[in-house]
Amino acid sequence: GVYTARTWWHSRGPDSDAAKAYLHIGRVPAPVLLVQGTDDVIVAPDDADRLADRARADGHADVTLQVLPGVGHDFGDHDATFGALRDWLLRVG
Repeated sequence: GVYTARTWWHSRGPDSDAAKAYLHIGRVPAPVLLVQGTDDVIVAPDDADRLADRARADGHADVTLQVLPGVGHDFGDHDATFGALRDWLLRVG
């Protein structure tokens, strides 16, 4: 078949089940790190809390939420962002 922007949008757009992380996060078999900046204007910071809660409610035992004060959607504070990732990898590694 022809793969077009319309077929992509239908299968991966915001209304598709594939784009709804809360439907899938509890089934991720590996440890999960969610990183959220407090100054994100695209994804509300409390969305990360709700996603972590959903994963735990669905039975995922190892979910870490790292909130980065003053960090926006682009994770422009690389020291804070990579520091959070490094610390998490050292813990789960």
